[in-house]
Amino acid sequence: VRNRLDFISGKDSLGFNAKDITMLAQYTQSAFRALARVTSRGMITKTRRACGGARRSASSQQAGESGPVLEELAARCLCISSYFTVPDQGITTPELLSRASGFLVRRSPPAGQRDATGRQGRVHIVASGHVIHPFRYPNYYPRETHEWLHCLRERNVETRVEVRAPRTGALLLSHTLAAETFHHRTRDIAVLHAGSDDALLAALREWSRHHVAELAPSARPGARVGFVGHRLLEHGDEEQVQVPDEVAGEALGATPMQAFFRTERTLVMGMCGGPVYDADGRCVGATEGIVPDTGPKALAGCAAVIGSEILGAFLDEIEAGLAPDKR
Repeated sequence: VRNRLDFISGKDSLGFNAKDITMLAQYTQSAFRALARVTSRGMITKTRRACGGARRSASSQQAGESGPVLEELAARCLCISSYFTVPDQGITTPELLSRASGFLVRRSPPAGQRDATGRQGRVHIVASGHVIHPFRYPNYYPRETHEWLHCLRERNVETRVEVRAPRTGALLLSHTLAAETFHHRTRDIAVLHAGSDDALLAALREWSRHHVAELAPSARPGARVGFVGHRLLEHGDEEQVQVPDEVAGEALGATPMQAFFRTERTLVMGMCGGPVYDADGRCVGATEGIVPDTGPKALAGCAAVIGSEILGAFLDEIEAGLAPDKR
């Protein structure tokens, strides 16, 4: 990733005013649904909503990536999929609910707070909240168009970390995570954990997918970054796979809620929840969404990112047992 940040051209200023800033959350909400997939089969009626999933005709080419580059990208970002069952409606085999990207991160406590073994903090799996539990986001998935979705509850859902072949998207590993999920109070981000960090890392290590991101200060305006995640490929009506993708970008500026980045191409569906790396390979945030064309002109098509400071503070709350919104 660090060797491929060769994009940026043009140095336009952010160019939006206070009124624009107050409208950003509203605008980006309408675009978040374009970066993840919600899908159902056999519940009330067969439903496939356009909340994600790039068509094969537009996505089957791997953007010219070579094998080694694809392997590196795949190692820095995980596939995250959520599945649901509704036993009382006869759905006892897990069905795909939503699918996008995520990554591992670990907070290192101050030396004086480490236990006698010197172990670091837990391995956190960071993903988008609306991918894990989409029914918690009625602004993204209105009840009038996604009625079946709002029949689900956290108890109906299980989330898995998946490893997929970089070129074909073939499933190589599926590791079910613990049911407890932490949702941020105001941002579209969720944190999950494995039943055993050691077991998860051992399973991922077999496929060289055990990279644990290091959080760095949020990118300053002008800094070059790489957005890493997965694009979704549709293979027929029922099959959906993920392949790694990376898009270069440049930091524009930030509000207290989000940071904004110009990208060499608009982020595609499936990138949501993926990490954003600086030129040194450190994580400066997580992809939250894109600003649609109806947003401030200077930001249309840009990526909205949850900065590393917000993410880090949330992880600290979780480790301290303070995060109140967990299921």
